[in-house]
Amino acid sequence: RHEIEVYVQTKKEQYMDKIRSVLLERRHKEIRFDVILDDIVTMSPSDAGVDEFLLDVIAVMDDVIKEGILQSRYDISSRALMVMSLLLADIAQLMTVSQEEQLLLDHVSHDNNNHDVDHDIDILRSSSSTTQAKLDAFENIKLHRNYLVFNGEENQFSSSPSSFPRAWIKCASTLEKAGLAFVSTCVTVSTSGSQKYTQRTLPPAPINTWVVASAPARVDLAGGWSDTPPLSYEYGGAVTGIAVKVDGNNPLSARCRQVSGSNKGIVLRTEGRDFDDNLLSHTEVTLHTLGDLSDFRNPLADCALLKCALLFFELLPMDTIILKDENIDLQPFINSFCGSQDEDVGLEIVCTSRLPRGSGMGTSSILGGCILASIGRCIGVFDAEKADDSYLIEAVLTLEQLLSTGGGWQDQVMGLIEGFKTGTSDAHVIPLKTGVNRIPIQDSVRKELDKRLILAYTGQTRLAKDILQNVLRRWARRSPDIVSTVQNLVNGATSAAQAVNEGDLNKLGDCVNDCWTYKKIMA
Repeated sequence: RHEIEVYVQTKKEQYMDKIRSVLLERRHKEIRFDVILDDIVTMSPSDAGVDEFLLDVIAVMDDVIKEGILQSRYDISSRALMVMSLLLADIAQLMTVSQEEQLLLDHVSHDNNNHDVDHDIDILRSSSSTTQAKLDAFENIKLHRNYLVFNGEENQFSSSPSSFPRAWIKCASTLEKAGLAFVSTCVTVSTSGSQKYTQRTLPPAPINTWVVASAPARVDLAGGWSDTPPLSYEYGGAVTGIAVKVDGNNPLSARCRQVSGSNKGIVLRTEGRDFDDNLLSHTEVTLHTLGDLSDFRNPLADCALLKCALLFFELLPMDTIILKDENIDLQPFINSFCGSQDEDVGLEIVCTSRLPRGSGMGTSSILGGCILASIGRCIGVFDAEKADDSYLIEAVLTLEQLLSTGGGWQDQVMGLIEGFKTGTSDAHVIPLKTGVNRIPIQDSVRKELDKRLILAYTGQTRLAKDILQNVLRRWARRSPDIVSTVQNLVNGATSAAQAVNEGDLNKLGDCVNDCWTYKKIMA
């Protein structure tokens, strides 16, 4: 019996060493939980307390997360948090409790011992927060986890873990948010943009003068999903696609202007129109206080994308946002934002889409580019027409991290840059950097492609964020089929670019078909 126990313990130590090395060495190897779940399942009812092996594994991942923070290798901390989240979610699936027992969690969830983990997650997300601040924030998240799941005080585990699946799932959700916060840090230079996006270099547009930016939609031919963080900087991404007009028109646009007068605030408006300019739908909000901006991370909130654009350009510092004082008056910030020193001014921003919501043609990201271009020129920060390609592409990446949709770079690469192109990003380059290779095409090939391309609306809509969550969870596990599929997507982008260069549209069609198959595997 002793020999068996030694053998089992050795195997467990080897398993934990493997988890540590896979995470710290950034290896694309699968992390499976079978041995832990089997250990939990085989515990007899008389076995009191938490499975010690589970606690040891969690302790290993805690150490990896802290090591990643200390070394500013936030991609390592991110994956470790995602993996831990998946482990707790898998354990929750093993539990069965009565409805009455489930209701008891509502009392536990609102106990005063729970921490404001949203604030801690904001600290993890912020590139301006110090290493110590991130470590402290992670310790608070651990405290929340230990209390909620293991009924522990401070950094200790009690002998009676929670038997509520909902508690484990809630905790898994918190850890996933923390992991995605580190993804945001890996993508952006700072939480609300770098100095090159906020330093005024041009005179602001005249009062009451609209600054308009418009753009086509995009079609992803091959490689989509490989552009999505963290895949795009952990594995490396490549996408080949094209910018497309719809019925000969740019379907996406934004306009911005400063207006004179006090108490104007900021008027935000989103519109849905058809190509005859008939208004189909609209939403409008007016911002006067910080509280009016508080839902900027909710992609379903009214004008959320426009709110994030204002924060990207540092309408007010992110440290002020984190304070969550809803009564802060925005007018002094608006005046400074618009460069007005002598009088109060207001701001009006309108974005318009002539595509159905959730059409899958990059609407949100490309609109984000239009919004940033119009605001940037209106307040004198930058002129998108004179900026290099990477300028607006990276800006939209940051914008979407603020919005919490976590999108990749292909939408803005394909929609904001004309023609055919292949976008790329290299592995382990943090912050994420993109490259664009424009693909020349002969007029005869372009005309033939125009004959073959048909845009059909299925009527089915989806929020990209919902699909993205499932993809990122599968990627965190690194199952062999997911890793090989990502490799096929990247290779497919190269093959599609070659087909375009050769003018071989039949080969291009095969690439598009293959990519569609790989995309279904990913999602």
